[in-house]
Amino acid sequence: MSSLSYVAPPPGREIHAPHFDLPFRFSFNGRGGSAAVVEQGTIDDLANNVFLMVATPQGYRDEAPNFGTPDMVFRQQPVASEAITSIIRSQDQRIEFAFQEHRPVVIDELVSVLKIAVATRSIGPSV
Repeated sequence: MSSLSYVAPPPGREIHAPHFDLPFRFSFNGRGGSAAVVEQGTIDDLANNVFLMVATPQGYRDEAPNFGTPDMVFRQQPVASEAITSIIRSQDQRIEFAFQEHRPVVIDELVSVLKIAVATRSIGPSV
């Protein structure tokens, strides 16, 4: 039996539906190693989902070939923010976000940094 479990939440905060936190890591708390987790549906979980959608190339996951974003390498700047916005909205309706892109290095026009602010969206009562 493995001694790995999830990282204990802060005092007063219990995790009922754990999802692995990103970046995936282990925490050693004196009782063995534990994988860091966040509560499903929290802002941390939604931010992790957005990161995975943007960082995963489409076709990378065999079980979900449409998951992720199309290859953006060598595309003209700015990156297709409408495409990324549509991908995030189609893959997770719980997310409200703001998208910003800028080039931090003037010398290299192929480098672009994406900043995505994430919030939860109220989508009505669950059935």
